Amino acid sequence: MKKVLMVFGGIGFIVPILLILAIRFEMYSNPGDVPKTFLIWRYLWPSSFWLHLTNLPGENFWPGDFFVWVLSIGVNVLVYGTIGLIGRWGWNFFLERN
Repeated sequence: MKKVLMVFGGIGFIVPILLILAIRFEMYSNPGDVPKTFLIWRYLWPSSFWLHLTNLPGENFWPGDFFVWVLSIGVNVLVYGTIGLIGRWGWNFFLERN
């Protein structure tokens, strides 16, 4: 159970970081276009709706913005860990029945 939490929690931490980097790269390479990563953003980072509480990038950055980013990524780790535990429980339930 610990291993499942570590793996899925790690994935839940890495996915938002990769999404942020992908959007930054897309915005740098195509400054006039809307990044295509926004199409999958909500599905891979379900707690990203809290980022609406922050200022836009490039505007005044206040310490509360950093707290909201950390909170959003932390909740994503919890969501992915919960999904991993439910999946593990379902997998064990399926194996016991067969």
